[in-house]
Amino acid sequence: ATDWYLKALAVDSTFAMAACYLSLSYYNQGLSEQAKKWCLEVYKKRDMLPLTTKIMANWLYAYYFETIHEQIKYIKQFLEIEDMSPLQYYVLGVNYNALFQFDNAIAAFEKSLELYNKLGLKPVWVYNYTALGDVYHKTGQYDKEKKLYKRAEADFPDDYLLLYRQARLALSEGKMKEADKYIGKYMA
Repeated sequence: ATDWYLKALAVDSTFAMAACYLSLSYYNQGLSEQAKKWCLEVYKKRDMLPLTTKIMANWLYAYYFETIHEQIKYIKQFLEIEDMSPLQYYVLGVNYNALFQFDNAIAAFEKSLELYNKLGLKPVWVYNYTALGDVYHKTGQYDKEKKLYKRAEADFPDDYLLLYRQARLALSEGKMKEADKYIGKYMA
């Protein structure tokens, strides 16, 4: 992804969303200094950006330099304008989960999956399922968690993160044979 964002910026150096995603790409690789550098490049130009891009630049800055509360504020601003963004609802859920606001996290994660379904799209990554499943698990909603993972298997069969969560759920419910099945797949 990093290479593609760099190519996009080579073609159009004003493509601010590519710079935002480049920043996150570097961060996900553990290259936090490069990530912050690209964040600051976009942030210093934020007043010249279209509104939704400006909000995302503000969110990115909050991600690196401010609080989760600031991040939530910007994601909510974005969703007031564009409420059909599954990614933004997912990010909102992650933030609420970090604050132990599980009811809000569940609502945001569920909305993200609902939008993917409404748009006829597969979620971008398994985390859309596992993050929601984790909050279901923390709140003792094992039936919902199990149903969610069955749905996730269709989109991400044998994904190691999903197998881990399924094994954990089975162990939590005392279902050792089921847990062994998932652990065996995970190990393979």
